[in-house]
Amino acid sequence: MNPPVAATQPLLFFVVCVSKTTVVLALAALVVACMRRSSAGSRHHVWAASILATLALPFLTVLLPVWHSATLTHAATLLTPSHSAAPAPTSSYAGLVVVNATTLATYGTSLWVLAIWAPGVGIIAFRLLVGIIRLTILSARSHAFLIDTWNSDLRALKVSLSVSRAVRLLQHGDSAATPLTWGLLRPAILLPAGASDWPADRRRIVLSHELAHIARGDWLLHICGELVRALYWFHPLAWIASAGLRHESERACDDAVLNSGIPACEYADELLALASTLTNSRAGTSPALAIARSTNLERRFTAMLNPSLNRYASRTGKLLTKLVAVCLLFPFAALRLPAQDVAGNFTGTIYDASGAVVSNATIIMTGLKSKTVDMSTSAADGAFSFKAL
Repeated sequence: MNPPVAATQPLLFFVVCVSKTTVVLALAALVVACMRRSSAGSRHHVWAASILATLALPFLTVLLPVWHSATLTHAATLLTPSHSAAPAPTSSYAGLVVVNATTLATYGTSLWVLAIWAPGVGIIAFRLLVGIIRLTILSARSHAFLIDTWNSDLRALKVSLSVSRAVRLLQHGDSAATPLTWGLLRPAILLPAGASDWPADRRRIVLSHELAHIARGDWLLHICGELVRALYWFHPLAWIASAGLRHESERACDDAVLNSGIPACEYADELLALASTLTNSRAGTSPALAIARSTNLERRFTAMLNPSLNRYASRTGKLLTKLVAVCLLFPFAALRLPAQDVAGNFTGTIYDASGAVVSNATIIMTGLKSKTVDMSTSAADGAFSFKAL
């Protein structure tokens, strides 16, 4: 296949993915804005569903059967001036019709888009990869935290939060690092040097918060959010969704700590003490989930000290969110936008001057740059198609 023609299909696919991603993330932002009185866990569930749907859209668009919307096609026909009237042939019938098709964008445009998009993806993905490698090295250099009081509280809180996976409790040598958690199959809670001297209340607060992240699977969702931000780094909604996912996950874990019976004032005091003393945590550049990330502490304090807020996310609401997301995702992924054809196909209908369809018409498709010629014949209803141009 000629390179300019081949480059047009990925560009068209990219434009379609960006368009569908915009709709998904905008809808999620609208739903979250309408859920201000709901719990942080419920809003987090909406952001998580939109992030996962955004990652799944390109794959489902390719794999699912094609669904053409007659409504969208008709609307596009009405709004496009070039389609407002069919060109009149020289006679009442068309024995030969010549069609010259131009691509969505030139080969040079495709290269420019790739040249601009790829570095942004590479920078954010590289930053994420470096963060994960750093966490792996930090965990490997840490030692198991074997203090009985910590492990006893860990076992009790795992039962109360229904965490069945083995959780590693590790301690490293940096005394200024904030507690954090990361990992999926074998999650780890990393504690700074000197954590053995913490009072019982702080110990329980830290373990409750980090185990809430593990129970909710927040680390994997956070990585998915970072991937969406890498793929669509140019899109403001991708950054909004990723930030919203992280922010709501922290507030949902704060709610879990408060629901365990810890007073809000006591929790806020301990969180402030951790944030003010553990200043060299590098939490801002780490893909781990840190309890005392300073960027959103003020909003978290406001929320945890507000007794009127809803702090419980119902299972029914979570199930309904998943059901609605799946029911919307699959038809939306299968939907082909007007003029979209990922496979490189070209279809149309031949009409005569009176508007009647023309059967058995010969259609010639010429590639202006590739100098190729393809021929087809219209069916009884005037429809014709070219495959894999």
